[in-house]
Amino acid sequence: MTDLEGTGSQLRRRFRDLEPAELDASPNKAFAEYISAAPVTPLGHFEVTVGTIPVGLPSIPLAAKRVVLYSVTADITFTDVFGDSPSSTHGMPIPLATHFVYDTDPDANFLLWAASNTVVRVAYYG
Repeated sequence: MTDLEGTGSQLRRRFRDLEPAELDASPNKAFAEYISAAPVTPLGHFEVTVGTIPVGLPSIPLAAKRVVLYSVTADITFTDVFGDSPSSTHGMPIPLATHFVYDTDPDANFLLWAASNTVVRVAYYG
């Protein structure tokens, strides 16, 4: 593991095994380098019902630096700028059943919208 940004960085260089597990005995393994934003500290998870009236993120912990969102039954849209509201024609879409990582400090300006009621699972990390 290599520290990419100096001492204390959250970015780490790692390698992932590309071959199937049954080839573990092979001395000629293939690995792919990837960047990990770990380590992180779990700060809690919540669920919020999102519909046609924009809603904010629930119970944002003070130490939150990252949010992971997952919509259970419908596409959702978000905005994260003060005074900006998401809608069917405005904002950034997050497709159904997609894990979306918002990798910055979340705040009350982060709003969610959906065309029909859906449960969105929210996990916070510091």
